[in-house]
Amino acid sequence: MLRVNKTKVEGVSCKLSMRKKQPRVCLNVEPEELPDEFKRVRVEANLTEIRKALKGKKELKWAFLSEQQEYSLMIK
Repeated sequence: MLRVNKTKVEGVSCKLSMRKKQPRVCLNVEPEELPDEFKRVRVEANLTEIRKALKGKKELKWAFLSEQQEYSLMIK
């Protein structure tokens, strides 16, 4: 599409279009060296370790294993 300078192509059963993305940010320093205003700190629960503890019969007052059955569909 770029070679023919088109951003939209319409067919019988589908439509294709392109749009520009925002420019990618490239850092010249390690993230630890950035000023605090440009850093993000994320705190997440380690669900794998919590699940292991609960399955190992450890009592955690702030977590429990769901008894709801969940399934995923596999197509091969």
